[in-house]
Amino acid sequence: MPKRRGQPRGSRRIHHINDINHNDTNITVQYRVLKPLTFTSNALVLNVNPTLTDLSETLATIYRQYRVTELSFTFQCSDLAGPYALAIQYVPQLAGTISTLPTTLSEFEGPAVGYCETGRGREYTYKVPGNILNAMGLNYYSTKVSVSPPQDPDLITQGQIVFLNSTPATPIIAFLHVKYEFQTLEDPSFLAKLFDNEKEDDPIVVPRSRINPEGTKTGSW
Repeated sequence: MPKRRGQPRGSRRIHHINDINHNDTNITVQYRVLKPLTFTSNALVLNVNPTLTDLSETLATIYRQYRVTELSFTFQCSDLAGPYALAIQYVPQLAGTISTLPTTLSEFEGPAVGYCETGRGREYTYKVPGNILNAMGLNYYSTKVSVSPPQDPDLITQGQIVFLNSTPATPIIAFLHVKYEFQTLEDPSFLAKLFDNEKEDDPIVVPRSRINPEGTKTGSW
């Protein structure tokens, strides 16, 4: 492919997902946290929303909207002897929550699938592909997870991480890396500017009932 004019050799253009200018109404946080994966059966689901970590839950009390733009899990697959397998998949939130959890490894397919088993010898990192994670149904999701009546899941949960463990109830401590973008609904300075423009554009209209034919004011103002 020919090199574009003005584009350095070997560089590539990076596209952001409907990016916005950062100001006093939005914040981007990127951090790591130890995340216990507590299996009560073979399957486990984690919701990708502000309940994912303690810090994101705290920020959700301040900001009205969020989105997750990076997400990965690093962990030792197993320290148990014998056969062991773990399958992972990210599922975008597009049509309600998952009603039936997978029971076999063959049910995992697609570009957002991860897998590890005994004998790997080193830690395993599962990273949700950026083009899958950022292909969101909405630009932002609501942080109001715990409200009554509950909101539509499509408005509050960006996606779900599904795990299937071949050994039931095996505890796993994951090293979670996540990047959140939080924002309020509108920039106050932007709203103030709109209000000022409206006041400048609106003409001063004097009611006809308060002006007599000679042009002097009548009645109380």
